[in-house]
Amino acid sequence: MFKGSLVALITPFKDNQIDFDALTHLVEWHVQEGTHGIVVCGTTGEFSSLTPQEQRQILSTCIKAAQGKLPIIAGINAFDVKNAIDLISQAQEAGAQGVMVVNPPYIKPTQEGLYAFFKAIHDQTNLPLIIYNNPGRTGTLITPPTLVRLSTCARIVAVKDSSGDLLAPLELRRLAAENFTQLCGEDPMTVAFLAHGGQGCISVTANVAPRLCADLYLAWEKNDFERVSYIRDRLAPLNKALFIEGNPVPIKYAASLLGLCRNEVRSPLLPASENACTAVREALEYADLIPTKATTRKESHG
Repeated sequence: MFKGSLVALITPFKDNQIDFDALTHLVEWHVQEGTHGIVVCGTTGEFSSLTPQEQRQILSTCIKAAQGKLPIIAGINAFDVKNAIDLISQAQEAGAQGVMVVNPPYIKPTQEGLYAFFKAIHDQTNLPLIIYNNPGRTGTLITPPTLVRLSTCARIVAVKDSSGDLLAPLELRRLAAENFTQLCGEDPMTVAFLAHGGQGCISVTANVAPRLCADLYLAWEKNDFERVSYIRDRLAPLNKALFIEGNPVPIKYAASLLGLCRNEVRSPLLPASENACTAVREALEYADLIPTKATTRKESHG
C-alpha cells in the first residue's frame, strides 16, 4: 500500500510558531517532485515539541495541500493503547490515509507486550498502520518474530525499520505476510535495504532531495542499477552529513539553504554547529542541490 520514496517531513518554524505557508509549499513541492507519500509529526517533524493542537493543524494543512495526490500519514507517538487509539481516531477524522505508530518509548516492554500493544491498536482502529521500529529512540527493538506475527493483522501493512539490521528484512521477506511492506528508516542503507527485500524508504534526505530519492526507487523498480548506483553515490555524503548531529538539526539547516524554511528548531534542540553546517553545505554542493563555485559535476546518466 505504501512504498517508494516517502518523506519524513520537517515542521517549519518561524519565531517558534509553525510556518504554515512554508508547510503548504513543502507539500506542494513534494507532489511536484514525485514523492510517493508524506509522514508528518514524526521524529523529523519534532513531534515531541508540538502540542496536540499543533499536530492536528499540521496534519490538516498537509492533507489540504496534497489534494489527494499522495498519501498523508500521521505520526502517532503514545505511551499507552488508549492514547494511541484517540490519536489515530483524530487522524482519521482529519482525513489521513494512514498512521505510523512507534513502539512506546522509555517503557521497554517485552516482545509479548509489544505484540499486545500493536494488536490492540489494530483491533480498535480503522486506518492502515505502519509500525515504526526505532530502538535507538525508544530503547526497545521489535524483533522479526514479533513483526511476523503482527504482519498477519489485516491493517498492519508495513514496518519502518530504523534498527540498522540488514538481516531483518531478509527474514521478514521469507516469513511475514505476503503483502507486508518493509520501508527503510536509515537513508544511508536504502539501496542495501532494497536489495534485501525492502520496498521503499521513509526518508530524511528526501526533504531536500525529493526528486533524486524518488528517482532512486523508480530506477530500482526498472532494474536500472547503473542509475541506482549513480544516485546512491551522489547522495552518499548528504546521507551521512544529515546525521552528523541529532535529527532534525542538520536537515533543518539543509532545508534553509534551499529556501524551504528557516534554520529553526525548538528547544531543547539547538541549530546546527559550525562543523555540521560545513558538512551539510559541502554535501549539498556535491549532490548539485545548491550552487558551488567549484566545477559542477556532469550528470552522465540522465
